[in-house]
Amino acid sequence: MQYQEYVINEVLPFVYAKNENQFTMAIGASFGAYHSYSIALRYPERFNRVLGMSGVYDVREWTDNQMDDGAMRQGSPCEYLLALEDHAKIEQIRKIEFIMPIGVEDPLYPNNQWMSQIMWDKGIWHAFRPCEGFAHDWPQWYEMIQDHIGGADSRG
Repeated sequence: MQYQEYVINEVLPFVYAKNENQFTMAIGASFGAYHSYSIALRYPERFNRVLGMSGVYDVREWTDNQMDDGAMRQGSPCEYLLALEDHAKIEQIRKIEFIMPIGVEDPLYPNNQWMSQIMWDKGIWHAFRPCEGFAHDWPQWYEMIQDHIGGADSRG
């Protein structure tokens, strides 16, 4: 997870040195949502809000279900959260505001439903926000950002 360590140990301290506001969001669309959730779940003390738009949270479909590999299992937000038993870390994760907008016709919709269920099963509050249509493209992601940049219940 070198990329995540770089973001945590190099990028965030650089940003904090330039900006006194320490409120930190991870935002991503599609596979970017995977990365946003992945880093926030592993370093929950560093994030306040995560916006994962049209996200892919379980990568088994793209890996021929080869989740035997420990690195693959650790990389998948769904698998990571399912296996997580560290109660202190789960408590830290519960402090993050997670937002999951997804189009109901998006092929990733069931993937998002599963991630949502895993989060509820772990007692992690989040805003699962289905929207009309496919919604897996930049015009819809722009709207999702406008709708949720201020939080789950904000509108712009």
